[in-house]
Amino acid sequence: MMSKLLNTTVQWDTAMIIGWIAVIVAFGVSKLAEAPTATAAAMTAPLSAPLSTPTLAVVPECKSDSTTDTPTVDEMKRFITQTALEMQVDPQLALEIARTESGYRPHAVHVERDRSVSLGVFQLGPRTAKVLGVDDPLEWRQNVIGGVGYLGRLTAKYGGGAAGVEKVKCAWVNGEWSKVCK
Repeated sequence: MMSKLLNTTVQWDTAMIIGWIAVIVAFGVSKLAEAPTATAAAMTAPLSAPLSTPTLAVVPECKSDSTTDTPTVDEMKRFITQTALEMQVDPQLALEIARTESGYRPHAVHVERDRSVSLGVFQLGPRTAKVLGVDDPLEWRQNVIGGVGYLGRLTAKYGGGAAGVEKVKCAWVNGEWSKVCK
């Protein structure tokens, strides 16, 4: 039992170190002081494929001074639903993507083996976040607005209906320009 606990602790410490290195690489050392405290759960977010860099999407500006507030899951769901309705995106699709990507954890950080990093509720990569107008992907409101805006872009590209939604999900995972999703 003790060796199992020790191994778990060692794995958690390694995940924390890798996660913080990813945050430093993604945002630079100056942002480290502003970054929220990561937890072991946030550092081991569900696996997701990195996004390709999309072209500019129209996303409302969201500037928030709050990087330390952590909403409840219900507050997060309400904000995602409200944002999706305002952007004319299927709220159920937005909720499904957020649940799958981060389990609604606003400060989730995932590092792939290729050292790519995904951040926040919608697990945006740093370049994708920048293109979407998201200054701080770990600020949950900005991340949700950027993620839902990107879903709106993909929905406009692939259309509605069951086939369109499947293509949107495919493009979310594999990248907007992936040949797999055609």
